[in-house]
Amino acid sequence: MYRELSKSGLALPSAERLADITCCPGGDTCQLGITSSRGLATALSKLFRNGRSQDADLKDLTIKISGCPNSCGQHHIADIGFYGGSKLVGGHQIPTYTMLLGGRIGAEGADYGKQILRVPAKKIPAVVEKLLDLYKSQKKENEKFRDFVNRVGFEDLKKSLEPYSALPDTLAKDFLSDWGYENEFKLALGKGECAA
Repeated sequence: MYRELSKSGLALPSAERLADITCCPGGDTCQLGITSSRGLATALSKLFRNGRSQDADLKDLTIKISGCPNSCGQHHIADIGFYGGSKLVGGHQIPTYTMLLGGRIGAEGADYGKQILRVPAKKIPAVVEKLLDLYKSQKKENEKFRDFVNRVGFEDLKKSLEPYSALPDTLAKDFLSDWGYENEFKLALGKGECAA
């Protein structure tokens, strides 16, 4: 069975680890979805193909993505959470995500993540990589991610990550599309509930 799964690329060792990203169907199939959360999850998973997801310091972190402010992707209870939106820039709609940090759920209780930045969709992998580098370089011994976030503080983290929230003066074509799509992003909401 393992050999057959491997042939299809379905035997990657990442369950319950950083690369095991939770996301809702997003704008691909949901009538309420704004962005392609599945496309972003696929883009982020490429960050972890270099062994980073097996890093002992990072293995317990969670990333969760929702394609809109609703919490179908559970972004509010993730160490690093994102929910989709859009921003009008120069007459173009740009797919964006609001980034939340410090959420958790467990036997000891739950905390909701706190909003820190709004980031263009195409800059999310870079901002995640920067955040993980900050954590690795500044964490104390055995310090969990949420404890690191609380110790360093949201304002200092925001200052370090803020350059990733900026859009260039002249928008490159790449910023005009969402993950997994080549056409220009257009906000198109439907009636009804999630089709998941």
